[in-house]
Amino acid sequence: MLKMKKVESKKAEPVSDVIIEMLQDWKLYIKTITSDNGKEFIPHQKINKSLLVDFFFARPHHSWERGQTKI
Repeated sequence: MLKMKKVESKKAEPVSDVIIEMLQDWKLYIKTITSDNGKEFIPHQKINKSLLVDFFFARPHHSWERGQTKI
């Protein structure tokens, strides 16, 4: 089961490091990640390479483009 984790900062590097850490065991099951356009996702290519996923950005004010999965 995937658990939540607090990120100490909203800066890009800590956020990407926690995303990679939390999803590392799930990377065989994750094909894509879609996020909003926040500055914390600037290192999306680092996430892409580490998890071997395609990384997409939702258009502004189109929150329905970010899918949701219950685990």
